[in-house]
Amino acid sequence: MDPKDKESGDRDGDILYCTHKHFDHTGGVNAFLQRNAEAVFVANEQVAKTFSKWSERTIIAQPGNTYSSGPWSFKFIECKHGLFRNINDVGVVVQIGGFSFGHPGDSTILLGFGEFELDVLAVPISGAVSTSPESAVSQISQFKTLPKTVVAMHWLFRKPEGFCQKVREELPSVRCIVPKDGELLNVD
Repeated sequence: MDPKDKESGDRDGDILYCTHKHFDHTGGVNAFLQRNAEAVFVANEQVAKTFSKWSERTIIAQPGNTYSSGPWSFKFIECKHGLFRNINDVGVVVQIGGFSFGHPGDSTILLGFGEFELDVLAVPISGAVSTSPESAVSQISQFKTLPKTVVAMHWLFRKPEGFCQKVREELPSVRCIVPKDGELLNVD
């Protein structure tokens, strides 16, 4: 999902999802699709147009729609990219078995994810191109069911540890993780 560069796209897989067309979310698309000749590329129309050479393997993600492949289910969520209003950002809730993961891309709005029982929600907290730490905590507190874990992402100049502290104070039942770049997370 959202491979930022060639290295992160150089992975084995069956499905690649991109939330929006910015280079730090699509830099590894070609590497992934070249490496995985049978993989499906799932993206919104803007991203699909950018990578039109893969059109025969592309599924268009539209808010409100779903896509399923084997045990995987993708529900597409309308999001709003911060700062760059001309960028279409389509978030996703991915479910496999009893596990669910939400990814809003660089959205300023997280409330669409509040309709789901999420095990993990990735939360962009830069405040410039996405939601701010304060807004993220405020929005998450309005969810019907709080996610079990939030993962701070896209913090740029923010302090993700401060975001996690705010989560612990205001949403004590929610675990908050600050990953290292490229780190595989254990969310059990």
